[in-house]
Amino acid sequence: LHIAERQREEAFEARQILRSHVATMLKAVNEEQEAAQRVQTESLDLAQQLQSQNKALQCKAEASQRWEQQVSTLRSELQTEQAAALAAHNAAQVSESSTEG
Repeated sequence: LHIAERQREEAFEARQILRSHVATMLKAVNEEQEAAQRVQTESLDLAQQLQSQNKALQCKAEASQRWEQQVSTLRSELQTEQAAALAAHNAAQVSESSTEG
């Protein structure tokens, strides 16, 4: 009878130790899950920030491209006007020289 009671006590102690280990393991698993959740949330936040920055850069690139196109168009118009002014100047000089002679 004494042996059976001692075995029950040892079994009870073993179960208590096992419960303690299980509780420790569950706590560790929960902490790991929380950490993983935080990392996932931070990753999503960073991805959204990158997406916003990429969109802003794309808008800036498009605006820059439009600006360069306008500058190119203005240069062409200026060159055309300069050529016309030079032709008019040359024509005037030719006209003056022919009237002088």
